Amino acid sequence: MLDDAVGSFATVEAYGRFVANSLAFRAPVETLLARGTRWPLLPLADLMREDLADLDVAPRPEGVFAKALGGGGEVGIAYVLEGSALGARLLVRRAAALGYGARYGARHLARQVEDMARWRRFLALLETIPDSQADAVVAGAVAAFDFALGIYTVETV
Repeated sequence: MLDDAVGSFATVEAYGRFVANSLAFRAPVETLLARGTRWPLLPLADLMREDLADLDVAPRPEGVFAKALGGGGEVGIAYVLEGSALGARLLVRRAAALGYGARYGARHLARQVEDMARWRRFLALLETIPDSQADAVVAGAVAAFDFALGIYTVETV
């Protein structure tokens, strides 16, 4: 469902919406996770702002993500961010077809796909989470997915 909401951005305009939506989601989540987690955050929000400037697209107002962390919830939120890097493999090619790349317009996607071994390291971290924190991990992931879905499905002008 979230993949459908992100869309294919086959046009420059659609790509601009994608980047604006991505920033509206990512910035508040990064702010929350920057307070400390078991997983090192890969910050992309500033690169998204640079990409929007390249595209001459104004950022959307950032969402408010106030999920309480603790008991593994931050790992669930990080799961959503890290999983998006898998989809970014395809998205970086779509952006390139529109003329955007690591130096102009798609910095955040290029950065996201630089270290694909990161996902395997994240899965190894998941294996270390105690069973007693599994519900919190799932709750964090669900909250992050729901937050993203709410942003990507709101039509922007």
